[in-house]
Amino acid sequence: MSSIRVALIGSGFMGKAHSLALSTIPIMFPDAPLKPSKYVVVDVTEELARKAAEQFGFEKWSTDWQSVVGDKAVGLVDIVTPNFLHKPIAIAAALQGKHIFCEKPLSLNARESREICETVLQAGVKHGMGFHYRKIPAIAYAKQLVEEGKVGEVYAFRGFYLNDWARDPQGPLSWRFQKSQAGSGVIGDQCTHAIDIARYLLGEITAVSAWVKTLIKERPLPTSAFDALGRQTEEKKQEMGVVDVDDACALLFETEKGAHGILEANRCASGRKNMLSFEINGSKGSIYFDWERNNELWYCSNEASFAEHGYKRIMTGPAHPYGQYFWPIAGINIGYTEAVAINLYQMLLAIALDREFNPNFVDGWRIEEIVDAALEASEKRAWILCHRTGR
Repeated sequence: MSSIRVALIGSGFMGKAHSLALSTIPIMFPDAPLKPSKYVVVDVTEELARKAAEQFGFEKWSTDWQSVVGDKAVGLVDIVTPNFLHKPIAIAAALQGKHIFCEKPLSLNARESREICETVLQAGVKHGMGFHYRKIPAIAYAKQLVEEGKVGEVYAFRGFYLNDWARDPQGPLSWRFQKSQAGSGVIGDQCTHAIDIARYLLGEITAVSAWVKTLIKERPLPTSAFDALGRQTEEKKQEMGVVDVDDACALLFETEKGAHGILEANRCASGRKNMLSFEINGSKGSIYFDWERNNELWYCSNEASFAEHGYKRIMTGPAHPYGQYFWPIAGINIGYTEAVAINLYQMLLAIALDREFNPNFVDGWRIEEIVDAALEASEKRAWILCHRTGR
């Protein structure tokens, strides 16, 4: 098995998730034609970078992403930084001929995303996006059921991404609450996962109507660069800063195939921890999924008798997509790290076998077009076409 040296740019909680996944790949995917080698990790201070290298098992550390991207030994650049850094790092990596994996969203807006896509496509490098949830066996199996016609004509789609990590007004004003660094709020953060799943299952979203709202309008200024994800600040009388992005959003959408749906995201939904869920209702049946019970898929077939009609639970295991790589029976269960591992494993396959990987930067660009259209729709209180920048 040959190997590829990975440069991880960023060592926050997603850096931890990616590092765990990279360590898992040689164990869980013994057929992988390309083994990831944890070569160098980058962060903004020497202390953070050195600590990450020790904790995550990387050979080297650095505070200079430009020099790391230019290192001839690096084969794959893995971007897990705040959103505003995605564009410069991705473009620099592409110009150096590096394959690139990037956490979502691809960038701050559709215009920047198009620039990234054009550069990457011209460079001819492989590119992948961190829409990991679609790789979970239950969601991949849901797509299989839709494609096999088990749902029939889609009548309605409902998608939610609700959690409460930002509910505390004393949570610090991290980069996630600042438009200059995040691009948008919950709509570009959590809601992009719901948008990706809707596109994955139903096809391209062509038009949206939406509203967005900022629920907590100011927060204490952060005391460090560490992203604490809303944990309360210790100081009682701390200087406050303005939140200029959304905390909650809701979208109506239609697809190119004529399906319609609703998407909602809220990061101040008290009591919800990581509720990424969807339901599809169709002429032949329905599907329901909730990430908080991510090894289960619920399916209702209209072919059942009147007495037995209703949802039945499908516990995913080795018989379902990707399940053969993990445990020999259903019910042992997999989680978030495995979803990231599946995504990165398939990225390595695309590099080794010289084939297209999905979700890729074009998916990221399309989703940013949808986000931009939704923000415009909220401002104008109108339906807005999503893809107006050409293919």
